[in-house]
Amino acid sequence: MLVGVTVVCLLFAWWAQEQRLIVEAKLQVNTESKVGPGDEFHFQPLKHDNLLHQIDDCARSSSVLIAALRDPSIAHLDVVKRHGDPVQWLTNHLEVDFQEASRLLMLRLRGREDDKDDLIQLVDAIARSLCKEVAIVDRRDSLARRDEKMRRSIELKEKIQRKLTHLDRQARQLGEESVEVKLGREELDVLRQVWRKSFAEIEADEADLGASARVVLIKPPTARSE
Repeated sequence: MLVGVTVVCLLFAWWAQEQRLIVEAKLQVNTESKVGPGDEFHFQPLKHDNLLHQIDDCARSSSVLIAALRDPSIAHLDVVKRHGDPVQWLTNHLEVDFQEASRLLMLRLRGREDDKDDLIQLVDAIARSLCKEVAIVDRRDSLARRDEKMRRSIELKEKIQRKLTHLDRQARQLGEESVEVKLGREELDVLRQVWRKSFAEIEADEADLGASARVVLIKPPTARSE
């Protein structure tokens, strides 16, 4: 009797271990201004399409995975400790499915039934790490674009000042009604309009820099059988 019970328990343990499952988290690349659940993340419209194409690579990037594994509660999971290089393991096995039309992003890990709880915690950590990383990357890119616009704006303002000095000198020599001076004044007006437009764009960029994450976790990780 005891032997029979032992055999049944061993068979059940083997079955549970060999059962395969998929753990999946669903995220949304934001397209509208809104606040995420619990006010944890604040969103603004995505303005740069190239960011959409970067998300797939970003999800498997070492910065996202290392940030997720930095949490001791994640680093000490059995499913993580089982691998000598968990970052490389995740890079190879994390499935990223980005549907650009709907802007839905699915993160998936496949594993054993007895690792279910560990896999759920791990995928959840990766998803949240991705949300924060996209915010950092987008903000860094926004700062770079703003700084480049500011550099060009300063150069244009200096050009306007040099042209104004030159026109004032021409006006004293040729008179305000001369063709050269009139054409120069018209060109100067155009340059001023361009500068005002560029300055307005910089101010708008400054306002946008207050936005943080562009991706939100809309469905926490769940498990299903393969």
